[in-house]
Amino acid sequence: MIIAFSSCLTRHLSAVIVKYVVTLSSRLRMTIGNLPESDAPAPLDDDVRARMSKVLGHRQFDCFRVGGVQSLNNDVRLLVTADGQRLAVRLASARGRNHLGVDPLEEGAIASLAGVAGIGPRVVHAGTDGLLVTEWINGARPLAADGFADALRRRAVIDLVRRLHELDLPSGPGPARSIFERIAALEASALAAGRAGMPERHRQKLTRLKASAQSSQRPTHHDLWPNNVLDDGERLWLVDWEFSGCGDGVYDLACIAVSAGLDPDEERAMLVQAGRPSGDHDWLSAMKWVARYFEASWGLVMAGLGASATDGTGQAFDYGAHAARMIARLDD
Repeated sequence: MIIAFSSCLTRHLSAVIVKYVVTLSSRLRMTIGNLPESDAPAPLDDDVRARMSKVLGHRQFDCFRVGGVQSLNNDVRLLVTADGQRLAVRLASARGRNHLGVDPLEEGAIASLAGVAGIGPRVVHAGTDGLLVTEWINGARPLAADGFADALRRRAVIDLVRRLHELDLPSGPGPARSIFERIAALEASALAAGRAGMPERHRQKLTRLKASAQSSQRPTHHDLWPNNVLDDGERLWLVDWEFSGCGDGVYDLACIAVSAGLDPDEERAMLVQAGRPSGDHDWLSAMKWVARYFEASWGLVMAGLGASATDGTGQAFDYGAHAARMIARLDD
């Protein structure tokens, strides 16, 4: 990762910071668009195949497992119909959705909005059946953990985010949730799973920040890390909308700032590019803290559920250790 550090920092300190940024931005979530593991079709459960057949109008299709991360709430497949249509389908477990507070209709509404606007892949189907089906983006791959460090690529991501925040929220089955409501749902799930809650001093700070947040009804991604951005060689696409909701958009920018390790001047430039005054920098700093709080809460839930995830190389991800790292960073 290329990150601009002051020349007075020691090599050891730089290495520590780089390790932290990469660890945070590369947490394991599956994204739509990775390439198939092999040419051999992968079997589906009879129930899932029947649901997919209904979605596809009972057309014949083959299913291929997608290389990359497999985790509690993400199992992505490539479907190829008999007439050559290529689709991505994410199979989300009811257990994962319930404990992570994911509403498939809420997710589908904002993913569809993004798809129509050309910000994300076009949604073919989103419902309560646990299937999210989108167009397949040929040749697309998730950005690497240091994907936001490149200035030109980062500007392209910020442009997508600005376009998202300029849209009107879609009408849906219920109100879109803020990042604070997302965190509350995760904390409740972590406690129900037998994990210790967040330290009281951090919970009090979160409450103060929630009280000072301005009410905003703009669509937000809430999970804007490099692995949720696809690059097809010509342009970028935002994917993985399970935590999307509403807000003023600064939280999304905070995720970019944390992932890229931006300095204050770069953060202010990002705010201006995103259509926000540079004076919002203090709020951006607060949202960076909230992003770490969210990550800690998410890690606690996954660890409490005994969830496991592996990347394309088979390497396991330790959710509990991830949560501990994020909690430690909250005191910085």
